[in-house]
Amino acid sequence: MSDAPTTSDGLLVFKPKPSLPPPPATTGVIGWMRFNLFDGIWSSITTVIGVAVLVWIALAFYDWAFAKAIWNLEPAGMPDFADRVRHLLGRCRLLVLAIHLWPLPGRSSLAH
Repeated sequence: MSDAPTTSDGLLVFKPKPSLPPPPATTGVIGWMRFNLFDGIWSSITTVIGVAVLVWIALAFYDWAFAKAIWNLEPAGMPDFADRVRHLLGRCRLLVLAIHLWPLPGRSSLAH
């Protein structure tokens, strides 16, 4: 006990040991994923199934919107707006979706 630090009154002085860093698998993105997504067997199964469903939906959307979409807008000489909308609905679904969801500033998507 003689090597312990003391004060002039003979009292022991408490000196805490330096803190150790947390284990690497418990902090950051990996720690969050282990705690929230892979906490147990059912959580892991649900996470894997959910990711598989999201990938399936993303691939189906890509196939529908880009791979099999028809992008040519012919014929151009249609007589009225309703015929053009019918034509676009049948030929270019993504363009119609973009026009109605993101109208230009200061312009209504129903104007014409």
